[in-house]
Amino acid sequence: MRAFFAIELPGAVRAAAGAAAREAAQRARCLALTRVENLHATLAFLGEIAPESVEPLTRTVARALQGTPPFDLQLGGGGWFPPRGAPRVVWIGALAGNDESVDLATRVASASAEAGCNVDLRPPHAHVTVARARGRVPAHDLAELDAWAGRWAGRPCGEAFEVRRVVLFESTLARGGSVYVERASVELGG
Repeated sequence: MRAFFAIELPGAVRAAAGAAAREAAQRARCLALTRVENLHATLAFLGEIAPESVEPLTRTVARALQGTPPFDLQLGGGGWFPPRGAPRVVWIGALAGNDESVDLATRVASASAEAGCNVDLRPPHAHVTVARARGRVPAHDLAELDAWAGRWAGRPCGEAFEVRRVVLFESTLARGGSVYVERASVELGG
């Protein structure tokens, strides 16, 4: 199964991020929006894992996060990856809780690697992917994305919320986009 660990977003925060994404897509027509119900903050993408590895993987991550307190997260700001050149992914970042999110992602990725998963261990960037570029990005769209990012610089996107757990999601490709199903979770503060 294809899997990833993430911070689940409350419905009102997903709606606010979806509205910000629609604003970007109205400016830059080359974007394909992430479905609002799929918006989340990825901590570690695991790729393909065996279903029987879910329980031992979750135990390893739980040990790594033991004593990690819940924290407040507020989305805000905007940009794209890669930071130089043609955008492939458009994101909304973290205004509050960025350091805690980065630490959490680092610890989840390290624990996942320890459990045998092939994860990217490069320093993470706290963000929610709200859109992806479809093909080549015209100069006009790049200028519009730059204006959108400037408009969102330092601006909050939805209310702050408390991150109390990390979720292991299974991702299944389906007609109309990916479907995410929760397979396990790890509570913070334990």
